[in-house]
Amino acid sequence: MLRLSIAGLCLMGASALGCGDAGSIGAGGHEPAPFIVDSMFGRQVVYQPVEIDEGTLKEIAQRTGGRYFRAEDEEALEKIYGEIDGLEKTEITSDEYVNYTDLFGRFLLPAALLLLFEGALSATVLRRFP
Repeated sequence: MLRLSIAGLCLMGASALGCGDAGSIGAGGHEPAPFIVDSMFGRQVVYQPVEIDEGTLKEIAQRTGGRYFRAEDEEALEKIYGEIDGLEKTEITSDEYVNYTDLFGRFLLPAALLLLFEGALSATVLRRFP
């Protein structure tokens, strides 16, 4: 029951994004994987078994018209990425609008007043002597 709901959510997400051929990648080996955990003795490495739900990943790939890839090591993953790069590419265009707020006005009036103040003071006793 849970497996179908996860697959359904993934399928809904793929269709909402317009991914007609969403594939899936199962990455990881069959041996336990190292995880770093914080314990009362400090950080320790603990080996936990890793289970990949290949059935759900294959179902997602099959229902969306994509492919399922299985990578058990880094070389296999790089090969899979190479295959995916060679597949059909979809160009995505995006219009982006940015609202700018000019802030120079906050400094313009004080700067002009200081300039006038300096001009007035230079005509008084506070003027410069060579």
